[in-house]
Amino acid sequence: MTIIPELATWNLTPERKERVIPFVEPTPVREVSLIHHKFTTKLRLIQTVLNTITDVIPAYMKIKESYQRIDIGPV
Repeated sequence: MTIIPELATWNLTPERKERVIPFVEPTPVREVSLIHHKFTTKLRLIQTVLNTITDVIPAYMKIKESYQRIDIGPV
């Protein structure tokens, strides 16, 4: 068994897509954060990266729904 992100399934061949089994509720989620120093001079670069990421994410994935956080161990 291999767990792959939903966006990665877009590039699969039809034969491989047939083998993908989606999660049942509750489905796992992933949060992506950008962290920077508040006095950074690279704000345009950070904004460009943010825009690039959000432009490729489908609208239904941008909807924030409540989810339960489960810590699986020390980092």
